[in-house]
Amino acid sequence: FPDITLVGVIAADASLNLPDFRAAERTFQVLTQVSGRGGRGEEPGRVLIQTFNPGLYTITRAQAHDYAGFYADELPLRRQLGYPPFSRLIALHLSSLQREEGKRAVTRFGLEARDLARTVGGSAVDVIGPAESPLPRIRGRYRWQLLLRGREIRPLHQIAERLLGKGERDGLSIQVDVDPVSFM
Repeated sequence: FPDITLVGVIAADASLNLPDFRAAERTFQVLTQVSGRGGRGEEPGRVLIQTFNPGLYTITRAQAHDYAGFYADELPLRRQLGYPPFSRLIALHLSSLQREEGKRAVTRFGLEARDLARTVGGSAVDVIGPAESPLPRIRGRYRWQLLLRGREIRPLHQIAERLLGKGERDGLSIQVDVDPVSFM
C-alpha cells in the first residue's frame, strides 16, 4: 500500500482483555504488522496508537518492533502461570441445547474431571473450569469450556478420553482441542 502515510489503531489494548493466555502475543503481533503498513512508498509514514496502558510491555515492545524484548518479557509470565511452552493443554468445548440442563451436566462434568485428574494425573494435571465460553451461545447451543493442563500430554489424553463418554451420557456435545490455538 504505497500511498498509505497514516495508520491509526484505536483501543489497541482492548484485545488484551480476551480470555486467552496468548492475548499479549496476538496484540503485539497485530500492532507490529499494522504499524509496518504505512510509509512504504515515497512518503514517510506515521502510526498513531491509542491505548489506556501506554507503558505496558506489549505496547512499548510493539512500538519499538522489539521481538526479542517482547519474548523476554512474555516468557517468564508463561512459565510462572504454567502456560505453553511450559505445559500442554487440552480444551474441552461442551455444548447443550438446554441451558439449565446443560449447566447441571457441565457442573457434574467438571467434578468428574477433577476426580480423574487426581486419580489418573496425580498432581501433574490441573483442571481449569468449567466456565461459560466467551461466546456463550452459537446456533442455539449453550457453550462452556474446560481446560486440562499439564507438563505431560499422556495423562491429559487419558483424562480427556475417559471424559468423552461421561459427558455424552449427560446429553452434552463435546469437542476436544489438543494444544488449542483459540479459546473463543
